[in-house]
Amino acid sequence: MRRRITLSRATLHVALDSIAAQRGPRDVVLDLRADAFGHGTVEVQAAARSHGFDRFAHDDVNMYRDAVDADVTAALYGTAPDAAPVMTVTGEVISCKRVPAGSPVSYGYTYRVASDSYLALVGLGYADGVPRSASNKAHVLLAGAQHVLAGRVAMDQFMVDLGDERVVSGDDVILWGAQPGAPSPGEWAAASGRSPLELSAGLGARFQRVWVTA
Repeated sequence: MRRRITLSRATLHVALDSIAAQRGPRDVVLDLRADAFGHGTVEVQAAARSHGFDRFAHDDVNMYRDAVDADVTAALYGTAPDAAPVMTVTGEVISCKRVPAGSPVSYGYTYRVASDSYLALVGLGYADGVPRSASNKAHVLLAGAQHVLAGRVAMDQFMVDLGDERVVSGDDVILWGAQPGAPSPGEWAAASGRSPLELSAGLGARFQRVWVTA
């Protein structure tokens, strides 16, 4: 089962350059709590030190916590509006089937397809940190377009209403990230009622986390 978090070194270094230029690396505290909000403390701190930053807020150290700036944190991880996110979250299509109009989706039947539609089963759920509060509201990038999470998010899976689009097992599903057309962390935050950093920090251990140069 593919559960992947791709983290961009290039995007992280661009963000650090911008923060250093605007605020000065010696005058800023970078927030690395919650394992750098799911991005990975070791990698983020090493990159930050290469840009001259030397003050960090950690879970186990009280020093500097009161000096954390929310705008700087959003800029660092790319969760601010119109920013490029450092993190891209990817799942996998398990199956796809055609269902008739009016078919209920997932448990509780909180969603019914409006017309004959293809439904994709995605191998991610609330056990992976996909919030149930995003059910019927959040969108994912699949088959080149955004489609809504249909029905309630289950423990290990959720459904996507594709309309007339069809996908195959193994296709990538982008929850949020830097890929063109993908939802932003802010859009998922609005849909789920959680902040972007709460979402990234809450992603589970079953995800494979991979840093890439681009």
